[in-house]
Amino acid sequence: MNIKKLLIFASNLLRKIGIDSYEIDAKIILQQIMSWDRLTLELNKEQNIDLSACKEFFFLLRRRLAFEPIAYITNKKEFYGLDFFVKDCLIPRPDTECIVEYCIKNLAHKKEPLVLDICTGSGCIGLSIAYFVNDSKVVLSDINKKSLETAKKNADNLCLSKKTEFLLGDLFEPFSNIKADLIVSNPPYISNKEMLDLSIDIYDYEPHKALFSYDESGIYFYEKIIKQASKYMKPDAILVMEIGYSQEILIENIAKSYFDNIHFFKDLANNTRGVVLNKIKG
Repeated sequence: MNIKKLLIFASNLLRKIGIDSYEIDAKIILQQIMSWDRLTLELNKEQNIDLSACKEFFFLLRRRLAFEPIAYITNKKEFYGLDFFVKDCLIPRPDTECIVEYCIKNLAHKKEPLVLDICTGSGCIGLSIAYFVNDSKVVLSDINKKSLETAKKNADNLCLSKKTEFLLGDLFEPFSNIKADLIVSNPPYISNKEMLDLSIDIYDYEPHKALFSYDESGIYFYEKIIKQASKYMKPDAILVMEIGYSQEILIENIAKSYFDNIHFFKDLANNTRGVVLNKIKG
């Protein structure tokens, strides 16, 4: 079959079931099959595809037609300009890049900073920091063993194994006698009410433990992190967390009992996305 016609056919199927990224997804699947980049695909649209590649294409297309996220089909996702292997973890999202950017700027003048990345998942936050902050040391933790294996694989792929350490456990549980310059986390924060509004590709495929806080306001894990964080922070350290756009007041009410400085910042869509806490109360 001609590649151009194959892409048109696949795109139409995806469009009809309501997938907005229908054309991009069809191309990504074909690039995965052929091991091509975008330019190579564009230059070869008029050629035919052999039967075995065509069968593999339709196998992956059926997965996308069942609303499986494209990142799980290809096992990769770009984040902060880096390529991440994605399996058994939350898919890295562009909204989270502002968290990484804030952390990198804060560490710019720190000498050999130690960073803790709690609930690391794919490792996209901590490993991006390790990649762009030359003399940093990053310790990444997660309660999910499979997610931690994915993060380790990403560290290997990015040549960051010597700058990173991985610990299995719940929140601060695996840490002892450690004082960090920066603690960063993107904990589960989708509330019981919000989970009902999630799309099929998120609810049916992404790991629920990485998504849901299982409380009415989505702040269960924030409360636990904020209460424990000071034990693991140097006097001038900061705690940076991704938050839901509606959680600002709730988190501020918890944080003000433990920190004197509370600052919120927004993502590129102008939604409140991050909170920064420092100056531990005496």
